[in-house]
Amino acid sequence: MADHSLRAPHSAHMDVLARMGVPGLVIWAILQGAWGVGVFRAFLSARRNDDERWQGVLLFLLALWSAFLVNSSFDVFLEGPMGATWFWTIFGAGAAAAWLYRRHPEVLYRK
Repeated sequence: MADHSLRAPHSAHMDVLARMGVPGLVIWAILQGAWGVGVFRAFLSARRNDDERWQGVLLFLLALWSAFLVNSSFDVFLEGPMGATWFWTIFGAGAAAAWLYRRHPEVLYRK
């Protein structure tokens, strides 16, 4: 910009705060926390049931989600389509996987 200021604060979380204020940041934190807890609980359930396929799927999604959140803490990664598309795809896939595991765990074993 003309005054040499930056367009974004170099953090997706701070960008949420800057654009939506404290209420938006609280909603963002609740959304991410609820997703993380939900998928992690499904992973723990799969682990208790010794279901290795579901453990792998859920752990993979948790690892990707965690990596995206850490990356977005230091970059405006979620601002562009290269990051946002994959982040929200993983977010949706994780929500769907947790739901499927709770209601239809046999879906990974069908032929």
